[in-house]
Amino acid sequence: MLGIKQPSMLCNSCMSKPPSQRKIAAQLGVSASTVSRALHQDPRVAPETSRRILEALKTQGYQLDPVVSAGLSRVRRGSFYRETLAWCTDQPRAEKEWLKPLFDSAEEFGTRGGYQIEYFNFEKPTKRELKRLASIWQARGIRGVILGPFNNAYEELPFPWEPFAWVVLGHTWVNHSIHVVGRDFLLDIRNGIDWLRAQGCQRPGFILNRTGNPFLRTPLIQSAFSQYHGVSDALPQPFFEVKKDRPEAFSNWLQINQPDSLVLSSPEGLFDSSIASRFRKLPTVQLSVSSPAPQPNVLLFDPPYNSAGPTAVNILHRLITNREFGLPAYQQSVLLTSNLNQTIQG
Repeated sequence: MLGIKQPSMLCNSCMSKPPSQRKIAAQLGVSASTVSRALHQDPRVAPETSRRILEALKTQGYQLDPVVSAGLSRVRRGSFYRETLAWCTDQPRAEKEWLKPLFDSAEEFGTRGGYQIEYFNFEKPTKRELKRLASIWQARGIRGVILGPFNNAYEELPFPWEPFAWVVLGHTWVNHSIHVVGRDFLLDIRNGIDWLRAQGCQRPGFILNRTGNPFLRTPLIQSAFSQYHGVSDALPQPFFEVKKDRPEAFSNWLQINQPDSLVLSSPEGLFDSSIASRFRKLPTVQLSVSSPAPQPNVLLFDPPYNSAGPTAVNILHRLITNREFGLPAYQQSVLLTSNLNQTIQG
């Protein structure tokens, strides 16, 4: 059997083939899997059972290969890695505490599959800096890279793409080498509108805050158009984008449109003025959560961090495996729906 050394002395008593582990298991009244586990020093086997099995195996001439034993021991401890993946962002991981569930879930899933994750970051996305990172990855034998989430909205990053398999979190580039794992904002907004309708709201306003996720702009515009397409009682301006140099414009927009509810990318700074503060009690869908604490009449979302990390690692695993078999990589996007957080009626 694999990993078992047979006796090397060619004497008459040793020329015969040792009985199978299945036969030994039958003799001892245990299962074949228990014999195998005892042979590999698996802690799940009771000490007395393990002693009897090892004595029987020794009598029959079985001896565990020490190299195989050491490797299996590492697997049982979860410290055996067949591959290392790079995870690259534009900010150190320690400064992204709110993304801990994302990193932890990816590491746990990767460990089970034999993947170790190392973290890297860049300060400025210059061609020289990104090429330097890529050279480090190649020197370490890294073949798969996870990018993001990023603090900034990059239109492109000048990496040397070809040597690696790539998965980016929360962003889409026009690049056939990039595979995407993101949040299904359109479906999240649709679920939020269903919640508003259940509160009796028919005229939601869609607002992109300057401090919100920049990737929410397009989904908010699309959702506003879909909500009021062909509707006679539509808001004059259903979508509003907050400008840094015009903080008072939000109050003016509220007075003109008189929405009965809000769909916000982020609430920070929107309700500072006396007029805008009157709308704080409107039923609100808040897509980016700055504070997960429940608020009156607010629907919050738990981003799918626990799913996004394992999904990214799983895609890289398939990409790396396909490359080994010479299979082409076609761009794919996986969009995950957020979980609805609890709400309180005000």
